[in-house]
Parts: sequence; C-alpha cells; structure tokens
Amino acid sequence: MTLRLLWSLMAVWTCALAGCAGAAPAAGGDPYAASEQAPPNSIGPGQRYPLRVPPPPPPKLTISDDSPPLDQPPPDIARQTTATAPIDEPLFTPPAPVVRREKWEGPLDEGELFQPSQVVARVGDQIILYGEVAPMVNQALKPYLDSAKSEYDRAEILSQRDVLTEQIVRQFVETKLLYNEFLREIPRDQLEEAKKKIKANIGATFEANLTKARQEVAAAKKSELERVLRKDPVLMRLALLMNEKQLETPAELDAALRQEGTSLERQIAFFTEYHLGQEVIRKQITFKPEVSHQEMLDFYRDHAVQFAVPAKARFEILTVYHQNFPSQQAAEQALAEMGNAVYLGGASFASVAQKSSQEPGASKGGQYDWTTKGSLASEVIDRAIFSLPVGKLSQILHDERGCHIVRVLERSEAGQIPFTDAQKKIKEAIMAQKREAQYKKYVESLRNSTPVWTVFDEKNLARQQRGTVPR
Repeated sequence: MTLRLLWSLMAVWTCALAGCAGAAPAAGGDPYAASEQAPPNSIGPGQRYPLRVPPPPPPKLTISDDSPPLDQPPPDIARQTTATAPIDEPLFTPPAPVVRREKWEGPLDEGELFQPSQVVARVGDQIILYGEVAPMVNQALKPYLDSAKSEYDRAEILSQRDVLTEQIVRQFVETKLLYNEFLREIPRDQLEEAKKKIKANIGATFEANLTKARQEVAAAKKSELERVLRKDPVLMRLALLMNEKQLETPAELDAALRQEGTSLERQIAFFTEYHLGQEVIRKQITFKPEVSHQEMLDFYRDHAVQFAVPAKARFEILTVYHQNFPSQQAAEQALAEMGNAVYLGGASFASVAQKSSQEPGASKGGQYDWTTKGSLASEVIDRAIFSLPVGKLSQILHDERGCHIVRVLERSEAGQIPFTDAQKKIKEAIMAQKREAQYKKYVESLRNSTPVWTVFDEKNLARQQRGTVPR
C-alpha cells in the first residue's frame, strides 16, 4: 500500500454490496437469461422459479463377507499414513505472528524511536519537533487503521508511517521557509512589534474560524472529507479532532493535543506561519498562466481515463444466504417462493424484499442506487445487472454466499465526456499544474538560500547513491 493509496482511499468509496461475494454461476444455461419460458420438467404449473422435490434417500451401504473391518483402513491407505517423522515433531512451522503496532514506534527498518521532543528538521535558526508532526501523521492513518480487517492490514498501513512522516516534515519545512521570507520583508527595527500585532490579530480570529471549520467538517460527506481537510492543514484537522472526540472548549482541545505531544499554542503558531507564508506565495506568483488549445487537446488525450464515464445501473435484489438454511436446496426453495410471489402473485418487489430478503438493503425494499460496473463484491451480481434486459427478473443467481434474484431498474452505458464539455476543467487543471511548477521553483530558491536539514536527509542521500530515488 503506497502513500498515494492512503490519501486517495480516504476519498474513494465504492457502492459495493456488503453481502455479495462473487463466485462462478452454476453450469447449465445462461444464468442471466430472462426468458419467460421455464426449463422443462423443473417448474410446475403457476410457478416462475423451480420449487425443488426432495431427492431420494441414498442407497444403503452393503458390506460383503470379505470386506475389511470398519475400524481398519485398507492396506494401501495404511501404507500412505505411516508416519515418517517423530510424532512430537510438527509437520509444518506456523508463520510468525504479525506484531500489532498501536502507535508510532520509529522507522521499521532501523527501529529508531521518535519522541515528541525530538528535532526532526531545522530551517535556518528554527526547529521542527516530532510532537508537531505526529498529530497530523496519526490523524491521516487513523481512518485506515480503524477499517483494517486483519493484523496484516494494520501492519501494511503502519509500514507507511515513515513515508507519511517524511512528507509532512517537508510540508513543515516549506511553511517555515515561506514564513521566514515573510519576516525578511519587515524592517528589523519593526520586527518585534509586527510579531505582537500578528499574534493579537490571529488570536482574535482563530477561534471563530475553528467554529466555522467544525461546521464544515460535520456537514461534509465521507467522500468529500479529504477535499475539505486539504483546505487548511491546521483548522480542518483540529475541527475533525474536536468533532471525533466531542470536545467543546479550547481547554479540552489543548488537553487532547498535549496527549499527542503538541499543544493548542503550537497549533495556532503553525496556523499563523502557514497563512503568512501563503501571503508570500500570492505576491510571488501573480501571473495567470496562458493555456493554448493544443495544450488542452494534449491533456484530454493523455488523461483519457479522467474523462471516462463508467457504465452504471440502478437495481433491486432478493437474497438468501446459505448459512441461514440447512442446505443449498432449502435456500433455493425460499428464494423461489419470493420470486414467484413477485412474478405470479402480484406482490411488489419492495414488499417481498422487506418481508423475506436477507441482504443488507432489504429494509429499503432491496433497491440500490446508481452502481458503477465492477464495483460490487459479487462478480455474479455485477455481471447480471450489466447484461440483463432492463425491467426483467433474472433467473436464480448463485455465488459463494447465497442465491439472488435481481431486476435492473435503469442503466446507462459507459462513455466519454466530450472534449467540448471538458474544456473548462482541462484549462483549470493545466493552470493548476503551471502554478504548482512555479511554486516548487520558488520554494527551491528559498531552500538554496536557507540552511535546511531533516532527519531523512542521510537516508535519502544513500538512496540517491543507489539510484533508488530521483535527485
């Protein structure tokens, strides 16, 4: 799992059915066909789905006089099961357990422990402590650790802590560089007075801005949360922390931050430095990049995936799970009765689903809103809703967890956003790229004129010498 995956997964949620795990359909005919004719000798009068007849009992076991005793295996089996190793010696060695890491325990490859008071970077005469960085790292990892399904998943996520820590440290470095540049523009004899005014102005507005941030974070959908958090690296993160822990006062927030190795005062200071640094950027990057028609065409061609429109469908489903029945035949029987109630009995699909269906959306009548192709957990159901005629009941579908009947309510095919419709977004994206390039160039010029050190420099230098990371 890469860092990009950690950031992008926060904002990407597919509309998957929790109770539909895929498996190949049973052999014998097209399982998605919506034919109104029943297979011969399988459906009785007045039925749409087959109600199975109990199978005949199995034949009795006959034992002849020359059969071996029941408590003695045949000679060939006895030979195969003869032990070739001592009885107390294990036949295999179990894998080592995954160590559960609840908090930061240092770089995985070195075992070095970072403490809140440890200096992780220097910018000129200013320092950056790990206690300032850790809360941002922890908050970025938290949603993925909370949703981890196994210890292996947790270890994979925690293995990205070093990468994420390094990225956030470098963001702090850039903020310090820009803030220092802001201070350089103030005459030396006015510097201390200017700092006092800045602190007073920020203190008067910080709490009001934090309240607004809390409201915005609370109103954001899960899929929008990453975009909202990126609006401000301090306010939005603190707002999320207060909402999650139900904190109401600055004192409660400060106590929670101190448990993570930082404080509200430090967070306000970082907030101040960040926004004053952004003022410097706005002064330095004032041009409006020009974008040619050819650049837009090239971008549209090179990023075709961004402008693809996937096939999507709305559907309804009836489901029974094998685990809730003594046999697969009993599960099919229950589903067939539901299907016949809709097809022949005149009952509404929603009422049957609410009464008898066992899948998670049954309480909503078994209906699912727009779902993109390939997003469902069950490959069988996914194929069905993108191949069935709209409005027709499917035959009984089988996957590894149960049996299903689906009906497609509406469907749109895959396509591409026309270039003429995408031009505005394309132009904005190209302008953002050009501004980002100017920003990086300017920050690099500041770095060349200001001594900068981070705890990751030595490791990255070794990587560059090995050719494993770009210079």
